[in-house]
Amino acid sequence: MKAKIITLSLFILIILLSYFNLIRVSYKELISFNKNCDFLCEHFIDKYEKRYIEVKKYLPAREKIGYISDKEFNWLDEIEVNKYFLTQYALIPVLVDNNYNYKFVLGNFHKNINPKRLQKSNLIPVKDFGKGIVLFMNKDLVEKN
Repeated sequence: MKAKIITLSLFILIILLSYFNLIRVSYKELISFNKNCDFLCEHFIDKYEKRYIEVKKYLPAREKIGYISDKEFNWLDEIEVNKYFLTQYALIPVLVDNNYNYKFVLGNFHKNINPKRLQKSNLIPVKDFGKGIVLFMNKDLVEKN
């Protein structure tokens, strides 16, 4: 009986030590991942900001402009929301609103531009900055002025 208790105790001790080692290694990996993620996220944001350097020079400060991207905006689409917020951040102090009811509208495209969508929005290209960034004028608002 005593031998069974000792064997069971040793077995439980080995399992606990294995779990402890697994937790310790996992914690080290998590810390390492967080450090790398911070660097990668910071690098990504810097790279995203650089796409807008020329656009910022072209627009007057404190201008309010519209925004259009590859597809219809959906607040549940995490990728589209992130692109929109990063664009807002990169263009500060220019205010970017997620619609095209402004004289100027910024296009942020990562795929081919859908001409039907632009036609439906009555947007005409003003300047192509490359890398998927295009400044448009809203034809409806230009004609009213």
